[in-house]
Amino acid sequence: MKNNFVLQDSKIKLSGESVRFAKVTVLFVMIMAAALSAALLTGPAVAAEETEEEQLSLEEALLLMEEHSTDLKIAELELSNAGVEYDKAQAELIRTESRLQELSAELEYKQARQQYRSSLLGIYLEFMNDYQELQNLERELEIAEEEVDLDRRKLEEVEDEVEAGYEPLIELLRQQLELNNSLFERDETEADLEKKRRDFRSKLELEYIPNLTSELVGLEEMHIPGRQEAVDMGLDHSYTLEIAGLSEELARVELERAEISDSPSLEILELENNLELAELEVDQVREEVEEDVLDQLHQVNQAGRQVELAGDNLEQAEEHLRITREQREAGLISRSELDEARLERNRTELEEQQALTSYMAAYFELREMLGTDLEVIRDEILSAFTE
Repeated sequence: MKNNFVLQDSKIKLSGESVRFAKVTVLFVMIMAAALSAALLTGPAVAAEETEEEQLSLEEALLLMEEHSTDLKIAELELSNAGVEYDKAQAELIRTESRLQELSAELEYKQARQQYRSSLLGIYLEFMNDYQELQNLERELEIAEEEVDLDRRKLEEVEDEVEAGYEPLIELLRQQLELNNSLFERDETEADLEKKRRDFRSKLELEYIPNLTSELVGLEEMHIPGRQEAVDMGLDHSYTLEIAGLSEELARVELERAEISDSPSLEILELENNLELAELEVDQVREEVEEDVLDQLHQVNQAGRQVELAGDNLEQAEEHLRITREQREAGLISRSELDEARLERNRTELEEQQALTSYMAAYFELREMLGTDLEVIRDEILSAFTE
């Protein structure tokens, strides 16, 4: 009985029967991997919904979102109701001339304005991120497809090397696992993209997603203040600090009224404590605003450095790809090595775009903290994209 394996130059050389067995084994692994992927991923395959004829810019998508957003309508209605209550309180003040009622009405309206600003900024930033993430997922899927093609071709190369006796069987199985992982990641990205498309369609009430034409490039001019300037601007425009100040004044007026009306001493003591608590609250809020502004400024600066780092990485990947092309033309490397360099360039390009998205979101949050009007921020978001 002949052995199926023969040692040659410290490598395993397979007979024809062993190679056939290896191929059958690999085929079985591929079938099982496909079945596993189908069982784990329940989402349907991504439909080819984009059409070359129809396009959707960020501005067009934003207008659709503003028209159909339930969250935006709720925020506007709640602010409108707060405005109605404030107007009613102002009309009542003509009769009562009560400073206490005036402060209470102003406090409630300021709180409603703060909530509205916070909600509106969140809606705009979430939408910008949704638009950009949808594009990034489409790029990720393209990269995942390229990786599958590369791993499939490398598997074929390893099969030839194993059959020729230059590589052991374990290398064939290892490469098959690489392909299985690539297939799984591709299917997972495809499912994520389909879910993101469904969510995006729902927000805009679209039947399908046209071609998204706007690309995030950042702003030509960005004013990032220094630490002290940022803190001063944040304190000057903080709704939270303004509300705490109104609460302090309200506590003081309540104490004055109690003293004038000769209220019981225990009630006056309670109101004195309330005033002291309100004063401490103002100091505490001031410190929190300073910390929040400095923390957001730090996030902006860190995100900016990440963009610079991603840009440097992309330059290096571009240079590596250029050198690899020259080596391939000279016949020094394989096609797979060239494809790996191209794949790495595409990955770093996507990483740069993701870093820029995080940077712009952090910048716009800082702008809101420093008192920038929301309409200005909305226009800046649109200006950060190009067709």
